[in-house]
Order: sequence, then structure tokens, then C-alpha cells
Amino acid sequence: MYEGAGLLSTQDASVVILAGSTVGGGSTINWSASFRTPEHIIREWSQSHELELFDSKLYKEAMDIVCERMEVQHDVEDEGLNNAVLRKGCQELGYPVRNIPRNAPANHSCGWCGLGCKDGRKKGASETWLKDMVNSGNGVLIPNCEATKVLRHRKRGRGRDTATGVAFKFSYNSSKEICIVESKVTIVACGALNTPVLLRKSGLKNHTIGQHLHLHPTAMAWGYFPETISSPLKDKKSYEGGIMTAMSTVVANFHTSAMGQLYKHLPCIPDSSLF
Repeated sequence: MYEGAGLLSTQDASVVILAGSTVGGGSTINWSASFRTPEHIIREWSQSHELELFDSKLYKEAMDIVCERMEVQHDVEDEGLNNAVLRKGCQELGYPVRNIPRNAPANHSCGWCGLGCKDGRKKGASETWLKDMVNSGNGVLIPNCEATKVLRHRKRGRGRDTATGVAFKFSYNSSKEICIVESKVTIVACGALNTPVLLRKSGLKNHTIGQHLHLHPTAMAWGYFPETISSPLKDKKSYEGGIMTAMSTVVANFHTSAMGQLYKHLPCIPDSSLF
């Protein structure tokens, strides 16, 4: 379900990388937070890097369509202990705190969606676009396979290759087979980690492949917050309720820079808390 069984790290072991390796990819194991591209990031991309598409009406419409299909909304009916403590602390200190937009309904509070949504109410790719594709009859999902090479062909008189399909390893009944799918259009969507690997294995030589990966570091802080018997939080658990429902921008500096920090909580199911 996770790349490297959840133990994938950078070469110097300074960052542990949690990346999806299952049907639906990262959207299957993410924590339901569903942010639109922030305005300060759009300004940086469009102005500093001259990527004008991201500040266009077309891009905004695309975000609307994605959020509508994922059923993104801001309401929450039941918060877990970790989010409730963050919200309470911010309110008492006068810090800004607001709900996190999520691709799950307000009353969805299983607390375990980081291991895949057991009831399918979190609207990741496996519950939306992949499901739509299968229902349309225009495609098929093949689990337990690994793309190994993009097939290419160069027609006489042309200066570049054209992708003609993909080769992949397919595991079935303890055996592996090499299969080939031929296609007029080939889309490589192996994520930021594995797309460059497949392109290089396929013989592409562009020197920029795999050279611009940026990771989003997360620093964790732990605390013990004992509650009195009369506290409304005394019966809450960190592994129950919505996974990520509250955040604070008290130390963010987004009005002058694309860089900044957010205070949010990660899911604290028993096994991950030990990790």
C-alpha cells in the first residue's frame, strides 16, 4: 500500500517519504486534506517562473471540476483528539484556526483513511475517476503489475520517437509475466518518485529527468494534554474522528512569500504513533 512498506527515505535518511503504491496511488492513503493551489503559490509560478497557465481562467475551472468530483467540503461533525486539542489551543491563545477542506463528508470520521478508506466514502482516485473509467467500459484496472518500459518507434523522416505502448510485469498466482499493451496514446503517471525512473529505464536521455524533485518536510511535535473529568475532550481518541480537520496559519507568511508553515495534525493510529 505504501512505497517501501512505508519506510522509503532519502539517501541520507533525513526525510522519510510516505507515498502510495496501490490502486488510486497517493489519494488512497492520504489524510483527506484537499487544498486548491494556494494563491501565493500561483503568484510564484505565474510571475517568477512565467507559468501563466496557473493564473488562467482555464486552470481555475479545472480546479472547480476536480473539487466537485472529489466532493471537497469544509464541514466536520466529529474531530479526533489531536485536532480538537489544536483547535482548542488556538482558540484560547487567539491564534487563527480554520477547517481543512476534505474529500470526505462532514460525518466521515473513521480515523483510519491513511490505510485506505474502508467504506469508500473518501473520494480518492479509486472512488472517482478510476471508477468512472471502469464503469464506462472504456478501460480496465490491472493491479499487482509494474510498468517496466515505455515502447517507442521512430518513423522514417521524423526527428523524434513516438510512444507506442508500455511493457509491464504482471504478478499472478506466484508467477510473473511480461505483458505488452500497444496504444496510440501513452500516459505516464507513476507519481513524482517513479515517473523519472520509468522514463530513464525507457531510454530517455533528457538531463532534467528526475532533477527537480521537491519534498514537503514535516516536523513533528508531541505533547501530553491531560483533561479533567468534566472536559468534553476526555473521551476522544487520536485515532477516531476526521484525520485532519483543523489547521492554523499563525506562523505562515504567505502574503509576502510562497514559503511558510502550517500547524496541522497527522493521524495517530496506534501503529504509526510507535513509528
